Amino acid sequence: MTMTNDETYEFQVDGERFKSETPKVSVSTILEMAHERDASLGDPANLTLEDADGSPRNYRATDEVDLRNESAFITLDRGPTPVAHSDERS
Repeated sequence: MTMTNDETYEFQVDGERFKSETPKVSVSTILEMAHERDASLGDPANLTLEDADGSPRNYRATDEVDLRNESAFITLDRGPTPVAHSDERS
C-alpha cells in the first residue's frame, strides 16, 4: 500500500492501479471497481480476491480489506468450471 499526500490509498488488482480515500474497503467494492475499469475478467459476483503475493488468504465479498496492510490482489473465478459434453450417441 502506498499512501499519497492527498490521503488516498493506492492498491492494485490484476496489475491495474486503483485509489481509495478510505483505508478499509470491502472486497465487493474492490471487485466492482476493477470490473468498471475492465481490469478483471468476468462478473464480480463470480469473482473473489487473493493476495498477489501468493499467501493463502482468500477473501469473501463481505470482508473488509485494510489497504494499509494489503495492496496487491489478483482475481479468481469462483464460478462453476465449464465441462465439455459429447454429443456422441450409440
